[in-house]
Amino acid sequence: MTEERRDIAVNGTTLAVVRQGAGPRVLFVHGSACDHRVWSRQMPVVARRYEAISYSRRYHKPNAPIAPGEDYAMAAHADDLEALIEALAVGPVHLVGHSYGAMLALIVAGRRGALVRSLVLIEPPAFTLFTSDPPGIGELLALLLRKPALGLALVKFGATAMEPAKKAAQRGDMDRAFDVFSPGVLGRERFERLTPLEKAQFKENILAEEFTGSGFVRLDPERLREIDCPALVVSGEDSVRLWQLLADEIAERMPRARRLRLAEASHVVQADAPEAFNAALMEFLDTAEAARS
Repeated sequence: MTEERRDIAVNGTTLAVVRQGAGPRVLFVHGSACDHRVWSRQMPVVARRYEAISYSRRYHKPNAPIAPGEDYAMAAHADDLEALIEALAVGPVHLVGHSYGAMLALIVAGRRGALVRSLVLIEPPAFTLFTSDPPGIGELLALLLRKPALGLALVKFGATAMEPAKKAAQRGDMDRAFDVFSPGVLGRERFERLTPLEKAQFKENILAEEFTGSGFVRLDPERLREIDCPALVVSGEDSVRLWQLLADEIAERMPRARRLRLAEASHVVQADAPEAFNAALMEFLDTAEAARS
């Protein structure tokens, strides 16, 4: 099936966009240290019955790099996603977001629900439901008292992955940042099984500014409860505990959400278990479309 590639200008930058197929639109949003290629096993499958669209977020390959001193701001990435949906002029879309991209999908669905037909959220790192970024001591103590398992998982991630990676990024040592951040996100076993191609794509897209910038947007629990579209919240059974617990928290707050856990998958579920994920994705999309008829 033919794949169309073009650049689309939004908010003073240019985003590389890939389109394939025809029908209702499904827009894929990648996470940190990735680009549109992370969806390579989903695009042709979805394109059999839908128009599959993926893009690389600003600063990610093959787009222009981040300028010196520029902030890597989640708010800007959310604005880009909203503007891209409007620039595509395709009406409401099915949004499929992974990790950081799932956070962006949540933000856009919360503030511009008319743009979103359904949501598929793969392990959104939604700790800002409970704390600022970075978390304050008081916020962590309150979380530990209310939700001990989640609080401990967040403290562990900060101490063993996020803070060491941030310090390495501040020194300009991105190899070290990759080596400490990736096991914390993927789990040690999955990190050690990264293929040379996976490592190359991650290293092409891991940016110091993401660690040193303004961080994540605070999520409003009440806004999540107002998201009235069908949603599928996905995690891998082999993922680190933090992502699984946060996926549970997101699903509990969304009125039309369904929770899905896939075996033999870590954080990048769509790459680890592509056949199982694709089957679940197509079933969800078909059901969401049928409900509109």
